[in-house]
Amino acid sequence: MTQRSDDEAEASGIGSLAESEARYRSLVERCPEPIVVHVGGRVRFVNPAALTLLGACDASEVLGRPAMDFVHPDYREVVAERMSKMLETRLPADLILEKIVRLDGEVRDVEITGAAVEFQGEPAIQLVGRDVTERRRADAKRHRLEERLRDARRRESLLRLAEGVAGELQDLLGALNDNVDACVAERRPIAGRRLSKIREVGQRMKTLTDQLQSYVGKRSPAGTFASLSEVVLALSERLESEVGTARFGFDLPGDLPRVSADVGDLARIVTVLVHNARDALGVAGGTIAVRTRSITADAALLAEFQPVESLEPGPYVALEVRDSGCGMDEATRLRVLDPYFSTKSLRRGLGLAEVIGLLRACGGGIHLASAPEHGTTATVIFPVPRPESVDPRRARRSHR
Repeated sequence: MTQRSDDEAEASGIGSLAESEARYRSLVERCPEPIVVHVGGRVRFVNPAALTLLGACDASEVLGRPAMDFVHPDYREVVAERMSKMLETRLPADLILEKIVRLDGEVRDVEITGAAVEFQGEPAIQLVGRDVTERRRADAKRHRLEERLRDARRRESLLRLAEGVAGELQDLLGALNDNVDACVAERRPIAGRRLSKIREVGQRMKTLTDQLQSYVGKRSPAGTFASLSEVVLALSERLESEVGTARFGFDLPGDLPRVSADVGDLARIVTVLVHNARDALGVAGGTIAVRTRSITADAALLAEFQPVESLEPGPYVALEVRDSGCGMDEATRLRVLDPYFSTKSLRRGLGLAEVIGLLRACGGGIHLASAPEHGTTATVIFPVPRPESVDPRRARRSHR
């Protein structure tokens, strides 16, 4: 009676195990992701999804073949190391991207993970993959399109720069020639009012050259250390007189770290930003708020600023110029940093593009936040130099 019970229990256990294996096999067969099991480096099991991935019509085309036959040569060394490690540690492998070679020779991109298992009583490796070839092709196509769009924008920006500079030089040379021709016609030396006009043209041409050098980042930093709050404060009276009906607000802490930048360049940046804010207000007027503050910028924050290539995480001093004007839509905001771009019909010069160049020279950046009818906030940041690099005597001299 006892022997019969043991036999029945053993038979029941075997039946349960067989039933469990059948359910597992059914799940694996129906899995939409490719699953491959290999023992001793040779394929022992593939589900229908794996057959499709490998370009096989029947399992007999795959079973018994070395698993490495389907691994792209560039990845065989890495795959061999992964398989060895899985068998040794019995730990699952991380998901990686690799290339496989189908029976017809086509190469596919596949994300694969795996784990050491037992298959029919032998140590084996089970791999689960996902064909990502089409996704990667779509990503590559999108990236190529984005790069072409960036190239088109760069070409458009350079064309606008060339057209703007050519127009300005034409005006300046016209004024220069008019004054010289007048002196020749009057048959007298260049002097007095004519000379003053010629000098004025020469100064405007020098300013244009300086702006171009700033735009391309070729201006050499002065190597001085300045207080951004002091620079803004020194400009405040003149700025208030230049913005007409706008109401000003200043928040300029005096204990901010000094930044390594030329005082004249800082003044130029502040002036351009305030003049842009004044233009955004229009004849109706409004408010302009100017604020300086210290910030610590991480990579995520710096990703919002331009030019990205000159920015590194760390402490910065920030200048914010906020207006209550008309604001900008997204298309305008993306183009407003281009040279000679303006929503107005008059030629406006390099404008914010000059600011980009000045910031590139000193390792700073700019970010514009704006929306129609909600005003604009322009934020520029300047890196704080290491304490040991600041010479207190030179810092004091730089702002006298």
